[in-house]
Amino acid sequence: MWPTVELREIHVFLTLCEELHFGRTAERPHVTSARVSRIIRELGAQLVHGRL
Repeated sequence: MWPTVELREIHVFLTLCEELHFGRTAERPHVTSARVSRIIRELGAQLVHGRL
């Protein structure tokens, strides 16, 4: 069964993809940086730094 993903969580994830900065990401949807981090962790996303 597929996990439920809230639209707000998707919005935060896409905002982080655009901003590449947790603080600026938190400002746009009006959440805390800790909440952004929690959302990313809950979605199972991995942030990769460097060349692939």
